[in-house]
Amino acid sequence: MEELLSRHRKELRDLQSRITQKKKSATKKTRRGVNDECERLERELREKHRLEIGGLEGGDTVNGENGDREEEVDLDKLRIDDDEEEKVSKESVVTKDEAESTATAKPTTTEPQNETPTGKSKKPNRQKARLARRAAEVAEQSLQASLEASQLPDTRALEQERMNRKLSSLGLTENQIRSDGHCMYSAVAWAISLSPSPSSQNPTYQTIRSNTASYISSHPEAYLPFLSDPSESLESYTNKIANTAEWGGELELSAIANWSGRKIHVVQAEGIDRVFEPEFATPGKIPQGHIPRNHNDNPEGNENTDIWLAYYRKSFGLGEHYNALSSTSTSSTSSSSRKRRGDGKVN
Repeated sequence: MEELLSRHRKELRDLQSRITQKKKSATKKTRRGVNDECERLERELREKHRLEIGGLEGGDTVNGENGDREEEVDLDKLRIDDDEEEKVSKESVVTKDEAESTATAKPTTTEPQNETPTGKSKKPNRQKARLARRAAEVAEQSLQASLEASQLPDTRALEQERMNRKLSSLGLTENQIRSDGHCMYSAVAWAISLSPSPSSQNPTYQTIRSNTASYISSHPEAYLPFLSDPSESLESYTNKIANTAEWGGELELSAIANWSGRKIHVVQAEGIDRVFEPEFATPGKIPQGHIPRNHNDNPEGNENTDIWLAYYRKSFGLGEHYNALSSTSTSSTSSSSRKRRGDGKVN
């Protein structure tokens, strides 16, 4: 038992050293996650120790009533105290190889020397020993996975940071759209509502979906060859656009540019921005995204009617996502105007 407890203390000191290093390297943003991870690691190690002690006690001889039961261990006394983390000496730190070898080591069992009142020796509990070994393996695997995950880059944060820099350089403000499968159509509706035409006052995502489906249906020669599923009929495809939460993409953006007569800019955190222009509405030719003009240029037509969208690949739980964009100089005015009209967030 003393050998087992000695190993447990070494494992606790090793874990304490890891926790100390992780907390020292934690930033304000990651501190909470690091604390949660440290608590989990301590909890898993304590559970592993309980199982190992239980397995060893299962193989010990039952003593008489006068025994003091000194081999019982109060695991709560082996807790890692955050206030004592800085006092761990370098000599007490166990190397990773030693920790791995002790974590997976087969618990030793002692042959009972005494006999029970019935005259038979108590056999070691092999099932408990197997469970203890398995628990140690799972704990080590979990620790390794956590360490690997902590070293991976935060792709969502990186994408958002790049997008923010890009929007700032373009003088654009982002307007959040609900991620519900209708985000592209909702973002288009929001943008059109900033400069509505007489025929498109306060549109909704349902309006945008219906108009897009109708336009594609009326131009089959332009869109049918470009459906993602060649076996799907155009009627089935447009029905999904009009009546379901099917995501929209470049095909639908090109159709929106055509029926609305507005240029659509799609800003991406990575790669080249996309622009869809209505001049490609000639029957038999499908509108395609292309490299945009310099954003500082003054293109032909009224650029105030252009539709600006932010496109994300990794930042939202459902996957790809669109938010609406507006000029920073006009976003506050537009927001006040929308509040006076009683408009809420676009659905």
